[in-house]
Amino acid sequence: MREIEGNFTQLLKLRASDESSVHLNTWLKRKSDKYTSHDIQNEMLGLMALNLLRNIADNVRTSKFTIMIDETTDVRTTEQVVIVLRWVGSDLDMCMKILLGCIPLIQ
Repeated sequence: MREIEGNFTQLLKLRASDESSVHLNTWLKRKSDKYTSHDIQNEMLGLMALNLLRNIADNVRTSKFTIMIDETTDVRTTEQVVIVLRWVGSDLDMCMKILLGCIPLIQ
């Protein structure tokens, strides 16, 4: 009987299908590891986030870009600064936008 895979395992397999994830494929081939530790999951998610940021930085370096910063207030009346990065591909065929973060303002 095949064990039902969790969301985290499915995410790892999806990211491992990328050609740049050779190390992730090696990890997934270990059948004895379950990746249930919070520390392991946080480390893996951190590595995937770092890889994503590197890909974005590579795209932005060769493109025209802008940084949008805006202030907003949430339902708890906490003021936050929203930072968005927007760039256009080198052929002007693609416009990408990514939310970099919502940072609470300190009173």
